[in-house]
Amino acid sequence: MMKSALLTVCAPLMLGVPLALTAIPPAHAQSAAAASGPAAPIGDLYAALKTIQAPGGGSAESRASALAPTIDKVFDLEAILHKVVGLKYDGFTTEQKQALLAAFRNYTIAAYVDSFKPGANVQFAVDPAVRAAPGGTGQLVTTHIGGTDNPTGTEIDYPMEQASGGWRVTDVLLQGHISQAAAQRAEFRSSLSAGGVEGLTAALQAKAKKFLGE
Repeated sequence: MMKSALLTVCAPLMLGVPLALTAIPPAHAQSAAAASGPAAPIGDLYAALKTIQAPGGGSAESRASALAPTIDKVFDLEAILHKVVGLKYDGFTTEQKQALLAAFRNYTIAAYVDSFKPGANVQFAVDPAVRAAPGGTGQLVTTHIGGTDNPTGTEIDYPMEQASGGWRVTDVLLQGHISQAAAQRAEFRSSLSAGGVEGLTAALQAKAKKFLGE
């Protein structure tokens, strides 16, 4: 069902969080931490996805325009793109990087719009118990997303790193370990090998237009 920009959606899982055997901070302190912590951007992303999948949400183009500011805020797209392309990225000119990043942004937005069509009724649950990301300095936010056909839901985790403007997504992990960046690296390899950075840029723009039905 899902494109590589999000991987897979199944059904919701409303998570139960066990009580910790420590003093619980005041409610206002918890609220402030949640509003600025690593899980907050994921809550913003899921709220935006709920909006674009609502019945009567408008055309694909209008939903893409509505989603774009949230994608820009939540994802560190340049860091993800660098991870996807690998060492070759460092050899691109500034102009090539800018064009490729713009195409990757359009592709990412369009893939979400294509995956979350009006009336999809995908459900989202974010686990507030954030933990340290394995092998890195950031944090990991665990979520479950899906629909009525699978009551257990599908786990999708988000490695988060602090950057200018707060916490931002640097990858998406299906079932806690399948990296979207790695999947995209394999997907984009042929375009990059055949046409270089310009070929990959053109391929991403073409994919974005296809997702939006243009």
